[in-house]
Amino acid sequence: MDHNRMRLFIKTKPTKTTNLIIRPWREDDLNALYEIGCEKEVANSAGWERFYNINDAKKFLDMLIKNNSVNAIATKDDKAIGIFDFLWSKKYFNHIEIGYSLNKNYWGKGLMSEAANTIMDELKKRYNPIGFTAIVSSDNIRSIALLNKLGFIRKEKIKNDIYYVKK
Repeated sequence: MDHNRMRLFIKTKPTKTTNLIIRPWREDDLNALYEIGCEKEVANSAGWERFYNINDAKKFLDMLIKNNSVNAIATKDDKAIGIFDFLWSKKYFNHIEIGYSLNKNYWGKGLMSEAANTIMDELKKRYNPIGFTAIVSSDNIRSIALLNKLGFIRKEKIKNDIYYVKK
């Protein structure tokens, strides 16, 4: 994937949904982030290398805190369980590309679709993009199902990546 795209920096304010809090990352999220990223399946699906130790997670957390466009997805008791980021798509003009990952213990509960709908609604109001895009590995069945549920349409496949677009 092309990681040289321009980041869409947004200073996020905590947002509450029915089951979640979407907020910036904090230093006290270190152990929760390690739980998310130490799972090989979660890290591979997100396109980054899994954490082998807490120091790997600390380096990643420092980057997340520095980068205001990456949100923590937290439970109502404020435990970080996922990551949601967004950037202007380089491939599709005036589209915002979304990316996400979720602690494996929370898969299959509808939480990522709740977070994605909330964040995309906020981004529509603030930036009025033509639409949204997502890039997913062709073997990431759960993410493909989520994108379909969110109304994304498969656009094209390049190597092992599938590009999805939502207007």
